[in-house]
Amino acid sequence: MQQSQPLLTEEDSQDVEGVEVHAGIDYDLWQKDMGTPLRSSRIHALQILALQSYRTTRHYIQDNILTRRFLISILPQYLQPGGLKAPPNLRSTAYLDALRGYAAWAVVNHHFYWENHYLKLPFIDVIHSGRAMVDIFFVISGFVLSHNLLQKIRNKKEQQLLRSLASSTFRRYVRLYFSAGFAALVSMLLIRMNAMRHPIVPRKGSFCAQLGDFLRDMLRFSNPFAEVRGYFGKPSTPNSKYHTYLWTIPAEFRGSMVVFFFCLACCKMSTTHRTIACWLLILLCYAWDATYVALFMFGVFLAERSLSRPAPDADLPAPEIQQLQLEVGEHARRQRWRRDSFMSTGQYLVASIALIVGIFLCSQPHNLGREGPWPWPYLSQVVPSWWRGEEAGREHFWLSIAAGLIVYALETCPPLQRPFNWGVSQYIGKLSFGIYVMHLLVARVFWDVPLHDLRIWLGGGQKAYCVAYVIFMFLVFWAADYFIRVDRHIIAFGRWLEKKTFI
Repeated sequence: MQQSQPLLTEEDSQDVEGVEVHAGIDYDLWQKDMGTPLRSSRIHALQILALQSYRTTRHYIQDNILTRRFLISILPQYLQPGGLKAPPNLRSTAYLDALRGYAAWAVVNHHFYWENHYLKLPFIDVIHSGRAMVDIFFVISGFVLSHNLLQKIRNKKEQQLLRSLASSTFRRYVRLYFSAGFAALVSMLLIRMNAMRHPIVPRKGSFCAQLGDFLRDMLRFSNPFAEVRGYFGKPSTPNSKYHTYLWTIPAEFRGSMVVFFFCLACCKMSTTHRTIACWLLILLCYAWDATYVALFMFGVFLAERSLSRPAPDADLPAPEIQQLQLEVGEHARRQRWRRDSFMSTGQYLVASIALIVGIFLCSQPHNLGREGPWPWPYLSQVVPSWWRGEEAGREHFWLSIAAGLIVYALETCPPLQRPFNWGVSQYIGKLSFGIYVMHLLVARVFWDVPLHDLRIWLGGGQKAYCVAYVIFMFLVFWAADYFIRVDRHIIAFGRWLEKKTFI
């Protein structure tokens, strides 16, 4: 477990040294003073006791430090000293982690939405547009999974590419299903301890019967060859009855395999041909009603595009700069700077428009907007009529486009990434998976009973709801923090297994 402070701080070491200094007492002088007043004798007696128990006292001090370290470590990181500081040397894609964290938070709001007219307004509605946030998950996954692989393809590092593909494919199942299985296991234990009432899973007569039912459910849920339709509510989408929000895991695993296969199949193509193949697959996925796969591939396209763009600080080597200035002079250099500045301004303008349109599309009303305000009755007619499934699947036509536009805007315009690089945003991003899988359990343990009683005691209404919501999110972040600690061990186990089995 990662510790938040050293074993013995400088201040503590000074305390230990102070014990040694003050413990040096003259025995003869103490014996001569036996006739002194009682208060002085007691002081000397305590000093002698401190001298005789020096080693024991030192051990107690060390034990107290360990106890303090332990108490700090069991707190969530946001309550630990410096827990919300931004980590140094952020990666160029660190903003995507924060975006995923805020998207997970919006999913929580989606599941605990309360009626309020202002929350239904366009653009504001995005804070609880849970289904659009799931689409953002898929775009980010496609970007992150393919970025390193595409970089190796561009650099023609075939051996490293093969190693990375084998490693990613091997560990992906453990990464997703083992972590999801742990969340479902916690749900099963809460049901068994009567700490949580589940609307689908009854409490069995014995622990062994409950455990057997859980294992059968996990065996069915973790089948990597099952049919995946991609979204909750569609037929044949694998899910766990112990944790109904795990339906995204099979879609995440299937989309990851598509990304790995695409990188393998197109690694010998040029960048242009690979981009064409990527867009062809995206369009076919929309025709095949496989929207979640199209989102993964759009993430691949964004990763390819980010690698094609030069670094912000990159420039010509110094000798070439000097040669350029000698040949064409200062005027040409200024013209080049103006051209690049104009292109950046236009690029940022397009990104801003894409962000605005994406956030607006996230505010899609229910029932595909057929009865919503303009322009939703017209936009709903564009949804392909041959798509199978209920409205829960068909509504992702525009929501998926919204997700792609939002991630595209953030990737294209670096100034928009700055709020996502703050320490708080990075912490929320680190908890994203934990927020998503643990908020249901926290809700069934706390929201349905004690926080419900608190809302009634506060008189109901939106003010009471807001107070309960703050407490609820405090508990969700705490539970997510614990989950991420276990998740790190699962990731380490996957790497250990790879190290032991790979040659």
